[in-house]
Amino acid sequence: MPDPNQIVDTLKFRLASYIKNKIDWKKLSEVAEGLNYAEISRACEEALKSMIINEFKSLNVENIMQALSERKSIVENNI
Repeated sequence: MPDPNQIVDTLKFRLASYIKNKIDWKKLSEVAEGLNYAEISRACEEALKSMIINEFKSLNVENIMQALSERKSIVENNI
């Protein structure tokens, strides 16, 4: 499992170009704790998909937190 710094690096790599406002990366890493790299990447894809479907111009912390929380819920329910 990735540590908090690795989670932040993964989130930034996948999402930074879609974010216009300041993001609390540490807070997002806390939400993503317990997810592996694949699950974090999947949550990023879901956040981007939601941004496109809802015609948002950029992502915000709430969009990303929701995607991470949903992915975490799915993983926890499948264990």
